[in-house]
Amino acid sequence: MVRGNCMRSLFAGFVSCSLAATALAQISAQPSVTPMNVPSETRRSVVLHGRVVLEDGTALAEPIEVVRVCPGMVRREAYTDAQGKFTITLSPNSTDKSDQDASQGGGTGEFGASMGGWKSTTTRTVLWTCELRASILDFNSSSISLEGKDFSMPVDVGSIVLRRNNSGSAGSSISVTSMAAPDEARKEFDKGRSELSKKKLDKAEKHLLKATEVYPRYAAAWDMLGRLQRVQKQDDEAEKSFLSAIKADDKYLSPYLQLATLNAGRAKWPQVLNLTDKIVSLDATNHADAYFLNAIAHYNLNQIPEAESSARKAVQTDKGHRFPRAELLLGNILRSRGENADAAEHLRQYVKLEPTSGGPQNTDIPGQGGPGGNNLEKFIEAKLRSHLSPVVNS
Repeated sequence: MVRGNCMRSLFAGFVSCSLAATALAQISAQPSVTPMNVPSETRRSVVLHGRVVLEDGTALAEPIEVVRVCPGMVRREAYTDAQGKFTITLSPNSTDKSDQDASQGGGTGEFGASMGGWKSTTTRTVLWTCELRASILDFNSSSISLEGKDFSMPVDVGSIVLRRNNSGSAGSSISVTSMAAPDEARKEFDKGRSELSKKKLDKAEKHLLKATEVYPRYAAAWDMLGRLQRVQKQDDEAEKSFLSAIKADDKYLSPYLQLATLNAGRAKWPQVLNLTDKIVSLDATNHADAYFLNAIAHYNLNQIPEAESSARKAVQTDKGHRFPRAELLLGNILRSRGENADAAEHLRQYVKLEPTSGGPQNTDIPGQGGPGGNNLEKFIEAKLRSHLSPVVNS
């Protein structure tokens, strides 16, 4: 019983991550530009706008994350709207932080960056060393250099182009059926996203319901509706929406993950296994989050070898270290077997990746010359008091 509760509490940290941002690991934080000169600094904000499209010029209905890549830094700046458009507002003379938390700037803590726009901060000199790229699993993004841009007026940076990578996976982070949505449905979906970014949940729900009424195969709208319903603690309705999204497009991965997250909160571990197994069967290389959930489900079903295998895959595929609790889970499994050296390595990595967690110090980690885990046990017990939150990041 303690083991199951512990893993449920370990899972709580996972749900606070931004799922739509998982592709940051694919981006090298080294833009290819070197400015010859530097722009003059003013107190005016810099406004950048553009689009994210596929090679044929088609915009995606799903919100696509736009990131700014500067030397040694990757920063989330905006999400696209339903027409693929984005706007970034950058205020002068303040400090950038790598991999910005989705609750900063113009976004909301519940839904991530604001849809289609974001308020960020930097200097114009720094901007000349940066590039803009899109970040989404399954796709490679072109880059737009900001070198030499005249920031004295709003800048149209043009289009960032997405090209499907050659991973060979059957699943996708975008919904093919949603791309065929008629204009009326798209307009309702875009209005719903706009209201969602303003935290006007009732209005957002009405527009999303209208979008699915006009076009029942609008998987992206069903998926977003389900996330909204989870925020409103309407889990039964959310489950129906996620199932409708899967019915509309069974290759679209997001609703599988959202539904697995919901079922994990209910401790319905067999359902979590079925859903996460489906995700990795559709895409075995890009979804550390699915492997992590799969590992927790196996652990809670006392299937320890399978839990260890999935936890290792989560760690291996999590190139951007978005799910540090996979390290904690794996370390805890190894510690229970007395493999202290390997356990200590993963527990140290967890503390490094999540330094504000209040996790164990080196002297508490098995094999480090301390009390052998007394404080570690207290740490795990404290996690038992935590609770699950809905995943609603876009």
